[in-house]
Amino acid sequence: MHNEREVAMKNDISFEQAAEFVRFFKNSGWTAEDLKAASKGDFAKKARLVVLGVADIVVRTLCKLLKTVRIHPASDKMTTDCLVQSDKVRPGHYVCQNASCSLPQRQKGAESSEIAVYRLLQDLPFETVLQDLLKCKRGIEDLEKLIVSRGHIKSLVVIEQLVVRADAKEDVGLDTGIGETPFSYFFVQNEESASGEPLSVMSLFHRHGDWYYSYSSPRRMYDVLKAGSRIFM
Repeated sequence: MHNEREVAMKNDISFEQAAEFVRFFKNSGWTAEDLKAASKGDFAKKARLVVLGVADIVVRTLCKLLKTVRIHPASDKMTTDCLVQSDKVRPGHYVCQNASCSLPQRQKGAESSEIAVYRLLQDLPFETVLQDLLKCKRGIEDLEKLIVSRGHIKSLVVIEQLVVRADAKEDVGLDTGIGETPFSYFFVQNEESASGEPLSVMSLFHRHGDWYYSYSSPRRMYDVLKAGSRIFM
């Protein structure tokens, strides 16, 4: 009996281990809704079989459709007038960390339409994410052409509208949580130039009440995208 009690105590999950699990799930891109869904049915039993090495996971998709967002009509704007200070925005609210891309001088306005927001389910290279979203296993230059031809380019007018609506507490797919939040990625049009690169990737995230954004070439997106990141298409 004494030995049975020792075994039972050894197999109990401590508060420290439970907290460690919570950190693990959070760092892996899990949300409260994910945990709630996982607690139903026999998911935990099936997951334990994977841990024990007697079952495998078949991944059907790498990015999950989080939601679709209605875009409101808006007029064209000069690029320099987008995501800048105004009397309605406190100092430091928009912080551009890298303006190395060559955007056109004017940004196309927004038409009444919908934008799809996808959430990355695991850490993956940028090119792999695009291949999954576009259902195409080609290289980055061909993927760029598909992004343009399928209408996935978003103007700064649209992105600014989403940020303003997120600040007004509307759920538009942008994470505005406290502290570090997942990155959101948009495809923006480059000005025609000798570089031959038709678009740039805008990385946008929210931290302690401010919005930080930067631009990168898709051909130089070497960092792995983190689980939980949002891609706007």
